[in-house]
Amino acid sequence: MKILVGVKRVVDYAVKVRVGQNGVDLKNVKMSLNPFCEIAVEEAVRMKEANKQAEVVALSIGPKQCQDTLRTALAMGCDRGIHIHTDKRGDYMELQSDAVAKLFQKVIETKESDTNLVLVGKQSIDSDCGQVGPMLAGFMNWPQATFAAKVDVDGDGLLVERETDQGTETIKISKLPAVVTCDLRLVSNDIYIYIYIYMYILQSLNIHDWIPSKHSLGNIFFIMHRTLLVMRHFQIS
Repeated sequence: MKILVGVKRVVDYAVKVRVGQNGVDLKNVKMSLNPFCEIAVEEAVRMKEANKQAEVVALSIGPKQCQDTLRTALAMGCDRGIHIHTDKRGDYMELQSDAVAKLFQKVIETKESDTNLVLVGKQSIDSDCGQVGPMLAGFMNWPQATFAAKVDVDGDGLLVERETDQGTETIKISKLPAVVTCDLRLVSNDIYIYIYIYMYILQSLNIHDWIPSKHSLGNIFFIMHRTLLVMRHFQIS
């Protein structure tokens, strides 16, 4: 099985953005891997660990700094990375969803024709469009499952539990290849708790732009100590 996973470089979620006449100012702003793309990478690596013959390929579209985003994906467990270089802004100001989906299509058709599954985040936190996955499925004429909360391999296909306004529903993709967009619940409950603890501690310390180099070593150890105390309170091992 070959899994192609999209990874996007976006403004870090903890950064307070500055808005100018031409939109969000990206100069000297901390950038990081889109959180929903990170969830997609984590799910791809999980599927790879369950299927020892699987290969995970990360694809990023953007400026040369996207190499850092790809390195993050490789560190999480991806096997290879593909970078399509462009200096166009990816936050819907210049490079929009249909163009991104067509680039994914071109990569699949010319470079990764044996792709069995495409995993992308349900949306990026800069444009919030959520259109790349469905558009790619349409261009490729592949089945799709959006807002996935759980993905299980079922024979030659997938069983996907997806988020809806009423709760969740389970759909069956009878045969691969397919496109799946990943929602928050693909992250385990324990990780949810860690995230809430982390954000609670930063908020209690009035730290809105968390850059470790700006804080003393003692403050970092204090945060670690507070985290352990809260984990002990909730009996998290």
